[in-house]
Amino acid sequence: MTRGHRLRTLGVVLTRVRVSANALVDAAVVAVSGLISVGGTALASTHQTDDHGFGAVGITLLVVAVLALAFRNRYPVPVLAVVVAATMSYWSLGYARGPVFIPLIVALVTVLLHGHRVAAGVSLAVGFVGFPWGGPPG
Repeated sequence: MTRGHRLRTLGVVLTRVRVSANALVDAAVVAVSGLISVGGTALASTHQTDDHGFGAVGITLLVVAVLALAFRNRYPVPVLAVVVAATMSYWSLGYARGPVFIPLIVALVTVLLHGHRVAAGVSLAVGFVGFPWGGPPG
C-alpha cells in the first residue's frame, strides 16, 4: 500500500467520523429539545387548569417541531418554517403553556448561523404578530 493510498483511506475515515459526529450532535439537539419542550410542557400542564390541557394534537404539534430539527443543517429555512407553523398552531389553539419555544429558538439560531438573515427576520415578524394576537379567544 502506497503512502498516497493510505492518506486517501485516512481521509475517507476522517470524513465518516466527522459526518458521524455531526449526526450525533444533531441527534442530541433533537433529543434535548424534545425532552425540554415536550417533557417540560407535559410537566407544566399538570399545574394548569385550561380547557385544552395537553392533548394528542398538542403533543403531535410539539413533536413535529422537534423532529423537524433533525434536518436543520441541511434545510435550515424550510425547517424554520415548519417549526414556526407548528409552534404557532400549538400556541393559537390554546394548549398548555410551557417551554414550547425551544425548537423555535434552535431553528432560528441555525438559520442565522447559516446566513439566512431575511428568513430569520420574516419569522420574527410573523411571530411578533402571530403569537400575541393569534392566541385563543378570552
